[in-house]
Amino acid sequence: MKVLKGQAVVGGIGIGKAKFLKREKSISPPKIIKGEEAEQILRLERAIEKTRGELEELKQHIESTLGKEHALILDAQLLILQDRKLLEELTERIIKDLDSAERAIKALIEKYHGIFSQVEDYHLREKVHDIEDILRRIEKNLGETNLDENWAQSVVVAKSIFPSETAYIISRGRPEAFVLEFGGETYHAVILARAYGIPTVVGVENVEGKIREGEDLVVNGDEGVVIVSPTRIQISNYKALKQTLWEEKEKLKEILKEPNETLDGVPFSLLVNIEFPSEAEAIAKEGTDGVGLFRTEYLLLLGQRVPSEEEQLEIYTELSEKFRQITVRLFDLGAEKRIADLPFHEEENPAMGERGIRYLFSHKDLLYPQVRAILRASARRRNIKLMAPMITNLDEIKELLLVVEDAKGQLRMEGKPYDEKIKVGIMVEVPSIAMLVERAAKLVDFLSVGTNDLTQYIFAADRANERVSPLCNPLDPAFLKLLRFMIKKARDYKKEISVCGEMASRPLHAAVLLGLGLRDFSVSPAMLPIIKKVLSSVEENVMRRKINTALRLASGREIEKYLLREMEKIYPEIYRWIRRVCHEKNGKTLGV
Repeated sequence: MKVLKGQAVVGGIGIGKAKFLKREKSISPPKIIKGEEAEQILRLERAIEKTRGELEELKQHIESTLGKEHALILDAQLLILQDRKLLEELTERIIKDLDSAERAIKALIEKYHGIFSQVEDYHLREKVHDIEDILRRIEKNLGETNLDENWAQSVVVAKSIFPSETAYIISRGRPEAFVLEFGGETYHAVILARAYGIPTVVGVENVEGKIREGEDLVVNGDEGVVIVSPTRIQISNYKALKQTLWEEKEKLKEILKEPNETLDGVPFSLLVNIEFPSEAEAIAKEGTDGVGLFRTEYLLLLGQRVPSEEEQLEIYTELSEKFRQITVRLFDLGAEKRIADLPFHEEENPAMGERGIRYLFSHKDLLYPQVRAILRASARRRNIKLMAPMITNLDEIKELLLVVEDAKGQLRMEGKPYDEKIKVGIMVEVPSIAMLVERAAKLVDFLSVGTNDLTQYIFAADRANERVSPLCNPLDPAFLKLLRFMIKKARDYKKEISVCGEMASRPLHAAVLLGLGLRDFSVSPAMLPIIKKVLSSVEENVMRRKINTALRLASGREIEKYLLREMEKIYPEIYRWIRRVCHEKNGKTLGV
């Protein structure tokens, strides 16, 4: 038994046998003789047509199971197949070099693979990735038709995985989990896995060398851990935990029908974070007060293009019809979130670079259509809020407000309706604006704390880097004191303040936020009933006193231990429930 560590990107537990994503590495086919060119070109055209048919089928499968937004992932591949330049380059190799269709494809794959592995320009790198995906699929279709593989109950292991491969695997039997060497939050394979609820761990170094085909694996997508060749006891424990998680979450759905208030009658608001409009269908409307964060940049990341103002208007309007309120965040682009259609500078430190509102201010042609679409969508039900990401200072807030007023003026001249009193807010995820939250609250209608970025900027530690990520502890007294300060100042000015970062979706942390004075929580849809269970099972005044005591301690680790001890004494039922359902367990319990 050995334990591999990676980055947790899709939560849950997967148990199955390792199944490698195999790509043929056959010897390069021989050249053809003069006179066989036409036959090879015909084979190539047939393979391209077959590939087009497969992609259309996969796109339809995704659209029928997830919605049209996720199906955009395959649009880039379908567009490449319509590009005559690809066929012309392959045909030229067949005619001039007397390459067989297979040889021409392999030569082009090698060419683009070399570009993909070395190029620094993001736009070219993304395009090359899609081209290589298509070429490999055409190459496969030049050969005999293989029997469909069944990926059900397996754990997919690969260095990397292309969008069409991910879609194909899922359509041929839902796997238990994905374990990848490369990838991240915005990786297309990860987006699809998250949409289907398939546990995924990325960033496992030398994954194909550390795991053997057919080995038993346990994948803990919440902790970013992969157990290779687990013992029978470990498998049994994780199977029991997986079943318990499912059973408890099913029971919890009933709690969503109850009022949102603590044991001592303090009301709280529960909202959800979403990335795609299709997610709205799966959310129990009676259990949420609305959408606290709509991450609109994912509309761009999937299709790798910018939706028009009219397309955005339709999306935002449809969402506003489904919820009591919806907060639309402006495109949060930059860092790891980029698309090939837009210009981005290569930066040594993208996390500190031109991202969020900084990028939008530099690209007003992207900003204005989105602001106009949000304003126009607000006209009917007047339940839409506009929020800006990555605000750093007060000048940026003032510029944002000027843009909104300018867009309103444009719409007035065009005779297009909008909500004149639309609420405008900001994300608080940079320490500089957190320290000026009192003055920021005078300028905007609401604030939303993005704890994911705020922790890494405060502790100067990359949360995706496992060597330093433990420093990004949201229970550290420095961070908790800053949160308490922000919540108090916002409430002093009677301005709404919520937490939409990962912290709000963690059971113990949510109880801590309640004790700090927070009343508005925006969480991931899957965690909605769990967070409601915790908040409705504790008393606000008790949590407040416990947090005040905890803040005298020296470290986040000490605070966590203290709070867990206190929860066990005061709320033993909820303590056991958190331990069991959220598997915040020690290693011995699961046999690790």
